[in-house]
Amino acid sequence: MSYLHSIAIRHCAGIFDSRLQASLVVNNPEDSAQMVAYIEQSARWLGYTLDAKILAQLRTFPAEMLPEIVDPWFKVFAQERVAFKTYEPFYPNFPAQVRESSQFKRYFLAMMHYLTGWRPEQIILEKPAFVPADDGGFTYLRIVQINDLSNWFMQLLSSKVAWSQHQISDMRGFIQEFPGDIEPLFANDFVSRENLASVLGFFLISPRFKKSNLLRKLEIQIKSATDVLRIVGALVTSDSSLSQAIKFKKISRSSRKQLLLWLETVTTPAEHMKLRPEAFKRLGEALHPGEFKNDDKSYRYPKAFAAFTAIRRSQPITTNNSALEQTLIASDFDNALRLASLNPGTLLRRLDHLYRLSKNASQIDDLIAALALCIPKTATGLILQLDAHIAHRARSDAQLVDVQDAFRYRYFLPKSLTTKVAEIPETRPVIPAQIVAKVREICAEELIRRFRLLTPLGGVFLGPELCNLTVPLVVRNATKALRTVSRGSRLPLPKGDFVRLFLFWCNGASRTDIDLSALFLNADFEALGLIAYYQLEQMDCVHSGDIVDAPNGAAEYIDLNIAELLAQNVRYVLTSIQSFTKQSYCDLPECYAGWMVRDNAQGGELFEPSSLANRIDLASNTNAVIPMMLDLHKQEVIWGDLAATSHTNLNNVDQNSSLLKKLARMMVYRSWPQMDRLMSLHVRARGHLVNNPKYADTIISTTDPQLKIGTQQVWIDPMAQKTIQSEWI
Repeated sequence: MSYLHSIAIRHCAGIFDSRLQASLVVNNPEDSAQMVAYIEQSARWLGYTLDAKILAQLRTFPAEMLPEIVDPWFKVFAQERVAFKTYEPFYPNFPAQVRESSQFKRYFLAMMHYLTGWRPEQIILEKPAFVPADDGGFTYLRIVQINDLSNWFMQLLSSKVAWSQHQISDMRGFIQEFPGDIEPLFANDFVSRENLASVLGFFLISPRFKKSNLLRKLEIQIKSATDVLRIVGALVTSDSSLSQAIKFKKISRSSRKQLLLWLETVTTPAEHMKLRPEAFKRLGEALHPGEFKNDDKSYRYPKAFAAFTAIRRSQPITTNNSALEQTLIASDFDNALRLASLNPGTLLRRLDHLYRLSKNASQIDDLIAALALCIPKTATGLILQLDAHIAHRARSDAQLVDVQDAFRYRYFLPKSLTTKVAEIPETRPVIPAQIVAKVREICAEELIRRFRLLTPLGGVFLGPELCNLTVPLVVRNATKALRTVSRGSRLPLPKGDFVRLFLFWCNGASRTDIDLSALFLNADFEALGLIAYYQLEQMDCVHSGDIVDAPNGAAEYIDLNIAELLAQNVRYVLTSIQSFTKQSYCDLPECYAGWMVRDNAQGGELFEPSSLANRIDLASNTNAVIPMMLDLHKQEVIWGDLAATSHTNLNNVDQNSSLLKKLARMMVYRSWPQMDRLMSLHVRARGHLVNNPKYADTIISTTDPQLKIGTQQVWIDPMAQKTIQSEWI
């Protein structure tokens, strides 16, 4: 299966197949028509709708040729909808089989499984047929051309935020299989240093690009020793974020010479090396800069050699950052402001701290003036983060008294492929509303100035759901999903009486026990109950039973009765997936999780791909994941995508309840840059707001209005992350 075909289905909502451009003479059109009808029905069962042009073109092929054409498509369909393999739960006729079993029988059967590996046999029961909802929830596929794939790739390259690991895999697969000259697609400079490093690291190990003109073209964008370290990270581990220690491997001599040459061309490499001394010491050991000498015995890369020598000998190197830290510790506002202003990004990140150091109105005015001078030189994403942060700080002391108030705690998500959340009490003094207003006005004016340079939008309709979506500024540790969602976003819960959670996995190198659980919380984040492998039924919610060994694959399900949970005063349902045997998910060949919405818990198959609301691939280097949380009062799904590592002896919900409650509070209360703020600034800069989508030139909404209005308006999907990251941030 071509990687380009997979990218077309997953990212371009289409089928990329040159055979769809040709037509053949069909001797038995009735046979082809019947086969195409079956193909269409099978695609709908997997949650896909094929465009009429695709179906018409398929009818022009002989029936015997159709399986060869569509089989590669259906492999991707099945992979995306986790329908390529049947995973059986402990109780095959879940949920009725669990409800009908006594507590003693459940305990007895569980002990039989734990001691012998025995599992109940499948008993075929008649079930009501599952009727998929016909509400536009299917993925609509059209015919796409190579230009569509090229546009997708150029959007990916233009992203202003760092790529996730699965985006890096897509980048590599596209470059390897692109049939033409790929150099024209790299027309613009990279905005993200991490993305530049990911491409250059890949090029260094690719015979096709290692000595290409494209490599020479891109290397001009290397600006610092940190960029080179990122490239090494991408080269040896495919991770250019530097969020984790690089595990250096043997680097070929030609690659070492290239990396040292890049270090030789950057300015002041030693200053950047001091920021990560241990990493650069290890890099020096891997590159051996003293090994390369000229004929006169002088060092071929003297600047790089001197920098590595200085960092290895721990020679004092004064940097702007170290000097700034000293002034902040000494509460020296004037010098701290002067040093922070030398790096505009640092000023924005330190603005709150600098404000707290100020002692009078004059110093505050100086800080605001410095912000106005520096902000044009900073990234749009950083401005949006400052805008969201400062808006969160305009609170009165009275608002901080309530322990459940959204501003009682501070939350931190450290830069890491493993997301770890820190929660500390909010002790900072509030910032007066007038100061907050000035800062936000400066942020807004700069963003509007930038957005005015873009194409006019005309009349713009903003969907009301934008206030529930966050701007995708950080996706490097995002989990691959059927529908990618930015962390902190709230999505409407599809209509239905039951939410069915699922978990599929296979053993790794040894026996693997993964557990699916749900924690029930009230509005004050107090635990009211749970569903887990040791609590199969509560509040009319049911677990499908614990499986502790999955050599051929296994499944766990949880059915949540929405009405009963609301009646029991449950507001939040936090889903938790934990590795009881402590293996990391990245060590497993298969591990998927997600949820469906059903009207009849006993109807249809346990897993119906067309009812799939979302699916994630668990591949992080952790043993606990919190994919999402339900807000039952608002009938919304809060996207978490949080990974953690449990250090308790028993990795289950009870042992990690305090951590899970903290994560739940963070998902509800943490401030995120909001999509409605970003889009409203775009409207102020290059359009005007209209209240009726019928009269809009541009519609920004998660629902495609063209299907209902029938006009040629421009529709922007705010959940299309690559579009937002490349064109709107």
